[in-house]
Amino acid sequence: MGKLTKTEIEILKDFFSEKRTQVTTNQQTDLLPIYNKLHPEKMYKHNQCSSCWREIINKLATAYNETEKVLVKKPAKEIKQNIKKANRRRKPSKKSD
Repeated sequence: MGKLTKTEIEILKDFFSEKRTQVTTNQQTDLLPIYNKLHPEKMYKHNQCSSCWREIINKLATAYNETEKVLVKKPAKEIKQNIKKANRRRKPSKKSD
């Protein structure tokens, strides 16, 4: 499975920001290359097959949600690591007199 670029993440973020009942031709043009990149084993071309689009949208939603989890967790993990480092620096060293 390929890694999403920032542009692809923004396309998915924009698409999933609203509840949709249809996928326009322009949206298909944006979404299909992302889907085909993530799932080269089952590539789709432009079509009006609603069950195909349900599958595409569900798989893109899963990939987008997983990406968002990683993007959200990564900074939190870095913050925790920075706090640990700062705490280690603040601890007084044990000196023997």
